[in-house]
Amino acid sequence: MNKKILYVITGVLVMLAAWYFFVKDYDYQITFKSNNPKGFVYNNIKTWNNNRPVKDTMVKTISSIPFSEIQQKYYPAKDSTINIKWKLDKINDSLTKIIGYFKSDHGGPLLRTQLLFSTPDFVKQSLDFAKGLNRRIKSRSKLYKLSDVDTIMVPSKQYVYVICDATLQTKAKSMIANNGYILQYLKKNNLELADFPFVDIQSWNKQTDSIRFKFCFPIKTVHQSQESDIKFEERKQYKALRIRFNGNYSKSHMAWYAFNDYFEANHSSEQQILPTEIFLDDPNQGGEDIQWRADIVLPLNQIDQ
Repeated sequence: MNKKILYVITGVLVMLAAWYFFVKDYDYQITFKSNNPKGFVYNNIKTWNNNRPVKDTMVKTISSIPFSEIQQKYYPAKDSTINIKWKLDKINDSLTKIIGYFKSDHGGPLLRTQLLFSTPDFVKQSLDFAKGLNRRIKSRSKLYKLSDVDTIMVPSKQYVYVICDATLQTKAKSMIANNGYILQYLKKNNLELADFPFVDIQSWNKQTDSIRFKFCFPIKTVHQSQESDIKFEERKQYKALRIRFNGNYSKSHMAWYAFNDYFEANHSSEQQILPTEIFLDDPNQGGEDIQWRADIVLPLNQIDQ
């Protein structure tokens, strides 16, 4: 009986050793957590260059699955490369788990033996990289706030608008570029502004971050547009899911990521996110960015039942 137990233990140890030295597809694993949406973490990973200028290519993204997985190559020195696979998992509505699988190009049985008894440079480089990323995520997370998801009635509006093509990162610049043009049009046609501008998202490619949106200016009267690129539209009151965003409006898409997590938590991960951003403050009035407010709403008639 004792020999059978010994054989079993020996067999298990042999299989574990074979897996550790020859089968496992990574050398080192690092795990940490963030109180931010997965999309926020995902984009911070994709743009992290180990705190170096963009021209110094320290990190190269090889492939990615939006908000879930990223594969990268990190070049800590001229003669070394570390392959990294990031996995993002949502633990609950407010907590994201980040797992990094690190593998050295100079790996193999020798490195894995060293890992059992010492801390080689590969581990130090991997830890420094992950710690720097974590500090970046924590620092940037202080630039905005999000409320929980609730439900509101959005009042009816009539408005003029232009169609804009941009990315999430250039949306605010596109709005600024068109702001003066539309205001000049309103003045020329004696149209009175009824409320703050808002943005109505028409499409969002999560892989490329490219978007198309209507940049809308509410007006007090019905209007027949005189310009080919400026349109008039009316929308009746509707019920919508809402997340209140606080922060610079260039970061308002953080609420889109939160909606994505919300639907994933409710088993609707394929839900298309095409929100409307209703701005409640005028940035030209000054004040700290974190005080700016916007309601990011998703009409319930867009949502798969």
